[in-house]
Amino acid sequence: MKQVIIIGCGTLGKTIIRGIIEKLGDFYKITAVCDALEEQAREMASFAHADIVTSADEIIAQKPDYVIEAASKKVVEDFAPSILQAGIDMIILSVGALADAALLKTIRQAGQTGNAKLYIASGAVGGFDLMRAVRFGGLAYAEIHTSKNPRSLNGAPYLNGAQLPPDEEICVFDGNAREAIQGFPQNVNVSVSTALATLGVDNTHVKISSIPGATCNTHEIHLGGEFGDIDIRVRVHPDKANPKSSTLAAWSILALLERLTQTIVI
Repeated sequence: MKQVIIIGCGTLGKTIIRGIIEKLGDFYKITAVCDALEEQAREMASFAHADIVTSADEIIAQKPDYVIEAASKKVVEDFAPSILQAGIDMIILSVGALADAALLKTIRQAGQTGNAKLYIASGAVGGFDLMRAVRFGGLAYAEIHTSKNPRSLNGAPYLNGAQLPPDEEICVFDGNAREAIQGFPQNVNVSVSTALATLGVDNTHVKISSIPGATCNTHEIHLGGEFGDIDIRVRVHPDKANPKSSTLAAWSILALLERLTQTIVI
């Protein structure tokens, strides 16, 4: 049985913790949890019968098989290099952190030193098998267009405190994935994961639209090149407790964990 530590006991972290216990308990045991909010950490530690840890050093001392991040970009920045260098594999949701070229280089070097891997969960989209495959077939263009209700986008740094119109559909952002995650760090991790699977953060086109009344977060991925064209469309309900994200992101962690246990890997 593999030992797991969860960083982040918010909405997504709780779903992951419950999913591991209820669906993957034959393969994984949660040994510790970590959260900046002490009350949340205590709640989930009690639920999972796990310890509470507060630093990368405490995580490393427990020698888990996997560390799962469901917290924030800053956690990836602060924890991932030392955890990987210690030889511990890590699974992350806040892939937007990897838009930082210096951090990406540091993480790669740490993983090589520790012979450890950083797994990127698919989050709220899919089709990464196709994205990686067509890079070998002349991929020339990659775009992701994300549409959300304005209440999911309000508060993003890119908006500088402005509120999006509650009664008008508008294109809020048009640029590349590096710029998108800087402006919308809680909304478009999917743009960076798409970019890493295709043409990179500087060459992957990103659009973000505000759609008043929208009940789903929509992600439309367009790939083009010598091979032809591929369109991937995902419409999922935002999490009720955290409209900036989707429960699908937590499920993607569970699916990856399940995949890591299988003999026949799809």
